[in-house]
Amino acid sequence: MAKFGAKTSGSGGRMCLSVGICCLILLAMSYGSKGISDNSSKEQLQNLASALQQSAVHAYAVSGTYPGNLEELLAQYPITYDRERFFVDYRFEGDNMMPDITVLPKSE
Repeated sequence: MAKFGAKTSGSGGRMCLSVGICCLILLAMSYGSKGISDNSSKEQLQNLASALQQSAVHAYAVSGTYPGNLEELLAQYPITYDRERFFVDYRFEGDNMMPDITVLPKSE
């Protein structure tokens, strides 16, 4: 009987080790996916800012004036974005001055 009990406790220790390793792997995967998600959000923010600025410059090259507001710019160019995730501040400086375009993430 003593041998049987020793085997059980030894395999129980191995089982605890296996469960612990699985938990660590799951934790590492969760942390990694959050990092990927954060990087993706930063890239989306940068891409949106770049698209808006390039579209404003293109509008100026075509018409000789910058769009007067964000709605005008979005009406001329098919830029879509998640308004619940990003805030766009478009400050018109004048017909021949590049507008100040700022894109910020909204807090969740």
